[in-house]
Parts: sequence; structure tokens; C-alpha cells
Amino acid sequence: MPNYSVRPAHESDCAEIARLSGQLGYPAAADTMRGRLQRLIASAQDAVFVAESADGGLIGWVQGALSQYLESDYRVVIAGLIVEEPHQRRGVGRALVQQVEHWAAEHGVKQTVVRCQTKREGAHRFYESLGYRPSKTQIVFRKALES
Repeated sequence: MPNYSVRPAHESDCAEIARLSGQLGYPAAADTMRGRLQRLIASAQDAVFVAESADGGLIGWVQGALSQYLESDYRVVIAGLIVEEPHQRRGVGRALVQQVEHWAAEHGVKQTVVRCQTKREGAHRFYESLGYRPSKTQIVFRKALES
């Protein structure tokens, strides 16, 4: 029996989600995370689930985003997943991904997609163990827009 539960994120989780995001290499202040989380919770196109330990602390989170492009079928993108290192390889990540897949199915989606940095080889093995297969290699470009 797992010593954690998976549930939808609440606004009050913002500080813990920010802490975990920093471990993934994406640091953010709790107030910044609060604004992001508020938008995602209010959006019918997004879902954030957390893994909460028996003592009430968060040990992981996952974000799913409904996505539609002209070139492909309706799908859910796993936009982020983190499990705190001491809790890795204990089924937490699998449970979080399964929750997003269940949410996707509830929305009539038949495909989930996840992108991983090339250097995250452990994450590649994790997703492959869940039945995900590499489909292409990309270079991501970004541009900051002026306010």
C-alpha cells in the first residue's frame, strides 16, 4: 500500500510545487507559482495533480495540457513531471502519469505526448517503461515578446 495519495493541486500547494520545480531545474518564487497555478486550476484545458505523502508534504507533481494542432489528433501533453529524489522508483511517477492519462481519457483524448531534455536519460527510461516511445528529435526555439 503506497504511503502517498494523488489528488488535484490546490492553490495552497504553490510553495511546495515551487520547491519541487526548483529540483527539476525550473526555480520559481511561491508568489510566481501561485499565479501560474491559479491560471491552470481555472483552465478546463489543463490539469495539475500532486502526490502527497502521508505526513502532508508534496513529493511530486504532474501537469497535463489538452492540445490540438492541425497536423495531429487531439492529445494531452505532459507538460511537466517531478518526483522528489528520495521517492523516485517507488511508483509515484507512474501514479501521477496514470492520473493524467485517466484525465485525458475523460476528455476523449487517445494520445499523450511528453518531451524530455536529451540529457535526462533516466526520464527517457522511465517513460519507455510506461509504454511511451520516441517519435522525433527537435530543437526548441524561444523568443521573448515585448510587453
